[in-house]
Amino acid sequence: MVHIKKLEIFGFKSFGSKNIILNFQKGLIVVTGPNGSGKSNILDAILFALGENSPKALRVDRFQSLFHDTSTKNNTNKTVKVSLTFDNTDRGIPVDNDNVTITREMFGINSGESQYNINGKKVSRNNIMELLEIVVASPNKLNIVQQGMITRISELNSEERRKILEDIIGLSYFDEKKNQAMKQLEESDRRLEIAFAKIDDIKNRIDELESERNDQHRFIQLESEIKRLKAIKISENLKKIINNIIEYNNKIDIKESNIKIISIEINKLNQQIEILNNDKEQFLILSNDSNKEKKELETRLSSVIYQYERTSAIIKESQYYFNQINQKEKNNLLEYQIHNKKLNEYEEQLIIIKNKIEIENNNINELKRKVEEIAEEIDKKNGLILNELNKKNSLETRLKKLVRIKGEFEVNIVRNEEQIKNISDRIRGNDRLIQELLTEKKENEKKISDLNNVMKVTNTNITEIKKNNYKIETESIKLSRELEISKKIIENAEKTILKYDEKMKLAKNILTEDYAIATLLKDFKNLDIIGYVFNLLKWNEKYQKAIIASGNEWMKSVVVKDIKSMVILAEFSKNNGIPFLKIIPMELLNGGKIRKIPDDPSILGVLSEFVYCEIKNLSEFLFGNIILTKNPVTAYLLSKHGYKTVSITGEIFFPNLSLMQFDYGSSISDLTKDILLSDSIESLRNNIEKLKMLTKIKISELYNLNEEKLKNKNILDSNNSQNSDINNKIMEIQNWINKQQKDSEKLIGSNRDNSTIIDKITNTLYKHKSRFIIVEKAINKTKEEIDRIEKEREIEEINNMNDEKKKVSGEFEIKNNQLRQLTLSQSLLKNNFDNTSTQYRKTTKEKELIEKEKDIKNTILEKSKIKLKEIELELGTLRERENKIIQSTSSTYSKLQEYEQKYRKLTENEKKTTKEFNLLEKEIAIINKDISDLQNQKTNKINELQELGYKETLESYEVEDLYQELKIEYENSKERINLRADETYLEIIDGYRGMSLKKNQLEEERNSIVRFIAETGKEKEIVFTNAFEKVDVDIRKTFSEITDGNAWLDFEDPENIFSGGILLMVQFPNKHARESTSLSGGEKTMAAIVFLLALQSLKPSPFYLMDEVDAHLDAQNTERLSKILLLRSNNNQIIMVTLKDSTVAKSDIIFGVYPKNGISQVVKYNHPSKVKVIEQN
Repeated sequence: MVHIKKLEIFGFKSFGSKNIILNFQKGLIVVTGPNGSGKSNILDAILFALGENSPKALRVDRFQSLFHDTSTKNNTNKTVKVSLTFDNTDRGIPVDNDNVTITREMFGINSGESQYNINGKKVSRNNIMELLEIVVASPNKLNIVQQGMITRISELNSEERRKILEDIIGLSYFDEKKNQAMKQLEESDRRLEIAFAKIDDIKNRIDELESERNDQHRFIQLESEIKRLKAIKISENLKKIINNIIEYNNKIDIKESNIKIISIEINKLNQQIEILNNDKEQFLILSNDSNKEKKELETRLSSVIYQYERTSAIIKESQYYFNQINQKEKNNLLEYQIHNKKLNEYEEQLIIIKNKIEIENNNINELKRKVEEIAEEIDKKNGLILNELNKKNSLETRLKKLVRIKGEFEVNIVRNEEQIKNISDRIRGNDRLIQELLTEKKENEKKISDLNNVMKVTNTNITEIKKNNYKIETESIKLSRELEISKKIIENAEKTILKYDEKMKLAKNILTEDYAIATLLKDFKNLDIIGYVFNLLKWNEKYQKAIIASGNEWMKSVVVKDIKSMVILAEFSKNNGIPFLKIIPMELLNGGKIRKIPDDPSILGVLSEFVYCEIKNLSEFLFGNIILTKNPVTAYLLSKHGYKTVSITGEIFFPNLSLMQFDYGSSISDLTKDILLSDSIESLRNNIEKLKMLTKIKISELYNLNEEKLKNKNILDSNNSQNSDINNKIMEIQNWINKQQKDSEKLIGSNRDNSTIIDKITNTLYKHKSRFIIVEKAINKTKEEIDRIEKEREIEEINNMNDEKKKVSGEFEIKNNQLRQLTLSQSLLKNNFDNTSTQYRKTTKEKELIEKEKDIKNTILEKSKIKLKEIELELGTLRERENKIIQSTSSTYSKLQEYEQKYRKLTENEKKTTKEFNLLEKEIAIINKDISDLQNQKTNKINELQELGYKETLESYEVEDLYQELKIEYENSKERINLRADETYLEIIDGYRGMSLKKNQLEEERNSIVRFIAETGKEKEIVFTNAFEKVDVDIRKTFSEITDGNAWLDFEDPENIFSGGILLMVQFPNKHARESTSLSGGEKTMAAIVFLLALQSLKPSPFYLMDEVDAHLDAQNTERLSKILLLRSNNNQIIMVTLKDSTVAKSDIIFGVYPKNGISQVVKYNHPSKVKVIEQN
């Protein structure tokens, strides 16, 4: 066990500048001496070395007081040094050394800085404290009992006793865990409360969104239906347009066909006219003179005819526009009459509404006056019964609050009942699932049983096949092994023969020396040769390079028994032509080697220590003068000091650096045996040939076995595959059973937790219902009081007045609404009147414009008619002249008439045909324009359909009424629709699910925290109770042994051991039992010592330091205590400062302390009856 082995003190307190060494051992060690001699300073020095940083604990006011003789001037170089050596043979302190020395030095009286060392290595104070903590030896533990500590323990109250016991066993760890858990629980409750509040808010929002979502769905449905109906209408229009386009295209086809026919006819007529004109021109040339006049006449006639036709056209156009103006005048007159009628109606309605507004204003003023009179009367009455009204108002305010509180309790009750119902449903659902899981589990277990039976049959077949396979395998392995061995033998033999031949060739041609030395092997016994050096030595592979490098020149040397054998061997070598040979006789070997080598961690030792040999002194002879080092640098430095050295990597340095050589991997050749094998090589070649023939036979047998094995393997694979499938099924079923089991356990646990939650909610519900009843009673009582006040006469009159006031106010409001309605109607009528007046003025102005336009057209028509009559007269005159010319030139005329008739006929036909052609082209152009318009309409309708989301036309039917009805509903609902209701609803539903999941997780987290707190509390109670019982047993035993009395521990509050303290009950012989704080001074000290020893037993330390713990005990109790301490020192070390002779007499070692010239001196006694005094300097 770890204990203090040695204490060295320099310059500490009363010890001077001379190093003081105290050697300790296990057992009871006593430090004694007169007061003020410095005996307690020994314990203080131990505390100082252990890292104590409290000046008070070291019994000084400041650290500077620790320095010896601080009155001198040269204080800056003062040093305090204390070293404490522990026996660590059992490695109690985790340092790989039998002794652990802790040194603390404090430099400079002004700085007070400390330096710590462990075994000479600088460390921090924390490192030392951690090491000492491991062996329960740190300075703040109960193993160090300083002066006054027993007195403090004797004065402890019950609460302090419990706390000191808790500190020793580390119960604060449990409290910290519990506090952390409580914080987590508070945080969990807070988050759970937030989650419940959020869930309630989400539920309320879901209810609101449900209605909005339905409205939105209806709105979207309306929008979709309107689009569909609109698409049907567009489809119907589109079909009509397409039919019109087809119809127009058909018309164009017909007209184009007609144009082609007419175009052919026109060409024919033009050809005929051209022929006729040519004939006529020929005729006219003959009758040129008569034709000149006719031409002039025809020119003029053509001009007059043109004017006639133009004037006729103007008349027709003017007549057409005149008719249009007449029709427009009729329409305008009709609108004028309608607007005039509407204006008269609006004027009448405005007069009526104006009269009604005046009546309503009078009524409203009358009602307003009446309300003011009633209010004035009520104010008068209120002045008389103000207190009663105030009381009533107060009661009504209270009633509102109570009603609100009642509503909250009702909500909470309903919420709790709903929670209980939901959780109960969840429990019932879980029970049903558990039952289903159990049923499935039984079915799955039956399936596993059936599969196991099938598997047994398959396994039987597999076993039989395996037995057969085993036999085949055994034979195959045997044959394979034999074949492998044979192949290896053949291969190795051939390699050996090849190598042997190469070696022999090399040995004979090059290595003549090695070859010659190897021939000695045949004559070893005759020549008394022990062996070659390289065969006699052994070494670790790690040091091979160093050994071969150092002894390379001796490795091929021969070791013989004595000098005589050496001479005989030399003569034999000379006679047999061996050119070079080193011989070592055993009788000349000595064990000399380097005895003293420098102390350096890089030096491994003398090289001979790393070489093993059965021949005595051979390794020392070869390597005894060589030092082995870890690296070449160390070898080099040692060589400078006259040593022969070699590094572990093969570099050799001779003394004083006279020579340096290296060997990085050479090896030793041994050809001796190889040379002697020549006789057997030929025999080996013959045997190899025979072995090859036998191998061929074995290969054939192995092939047959493999074929049979392959058949069995296929059968076995099939069975194994079947078994594997069965196993997989069994595993799947088993996994499913395990999953069902876990699910069942989880459901059972969930039900258990839910039951706990139901119990809590039930308790809460009971509280809410109780409070609800109380609030309801208070509401009824308040209502009764309000009714009582209202039944009083004055109050009743005021209530009647208030009722009348309300009634009149209601009438006033109704009349006011009617007035607002009439005002609105008047405003609308005024707007209509103004609009109609505008239209009326517009029609009047239009009438004036029409009359002006009519006069202009009438003037144009009259002028055109007069001009037409003048043209007709001129045309008649020209016709008469033409007739005269025709008559004068009858023969020419008749001919020309004939030409003219033909020409006229052809021209008329040509004009008629051209007219038809132009008409057809015009009609085609109009139709094409119509088709173009229809195509544009078609494109627009198709685009509209596509915009509505339809690529094809829909089946059409009458939808106008339904479309208008839905359109009105759509427009009415458009303003109040929340278009994000559905999206928001889904988001909130997802949020509700997430929040519910989070709430469940939080509840599970809270339950786990509660369980953890309960388990921590139980664990804390168990640890504390065990420690209490252990201390109690120790107190009972120790106190009985010391005093023959009784002492024990009791809880102040056994029901709650942590709320009360611990009582130390003491009963000395022939006295009543009392609490320790009620004892006398000596009795208190004894009780405190016993309590302290019991506390020390909880966490035993390897050593204890006690400073005058027996100071207040009488001789009898001191004697008894010393026996107990001596008994306890058998298993540990007790260093005790005391002045009591009985304690000193029983100790194993006694240190006496006395002052000399102001410096503490120490003497050591091994035992007073055995050893003389030895002064320690």
